[in-house]
Amino acid sequence: MAIVPRGARHLAAALIALTIWPVAAAAQEAPPPIGYWTTERGDETLYVSENGLCKYEGPSAGILVVGNCSWQATSRGGILTIVTTGGPRPAPVYYNIVWINQTTISVWGDIFYRRA
Repeated sequence: MAIVPRGARHLAAALIALTIWPVAAAAQEAPPPIGYWTTERGDETLYVSENGLCKYEGPSAGILVVGNCSWQATSRGGILTIVTTGGPRPAPVYYNIVWINQTTISVWGDIFYRRA
């Protein structure tokens, strides 16, 4: 059995803690963008409810995605998936969302503001 000096044990514990810490910090996940969001001009809207229903209306007539939704979080945002039932069968539609601040998000690069 090897004898390890006390200082070396503390150093080893500190190195293990420093190795684990970045993983724990990166594991924090962004919350879903619950609420009503619009672009500045109001030509795009996104509604995300707490009960898992979502609605996206696009900038041109006819773009409407409504259905149950889910959130796959990352550290700065996540992927919002709306399963639309508007076609012949349910289909997932994915939205890449990045939080900018508490009242602003980016959806595929378009800036949305919290309205309610």
